[in-house]
Amino acid sequence: MSSLGGAINYLKDLKRIIQNYGLKQFIDENAIGNINL
Repeated sequence: MSSLGGAINYLKDLKRIIQNYGLKQFIDENAIGNINL
């Protein structure tokens, strides 16, 4: 469970960083379906 929590926190941090670069739309359209945990 701890590894899953770490992965979720990593993805949240990554999403925040990407939003700061203005790439949220790109991620929403292209990356969500390609994330493999």
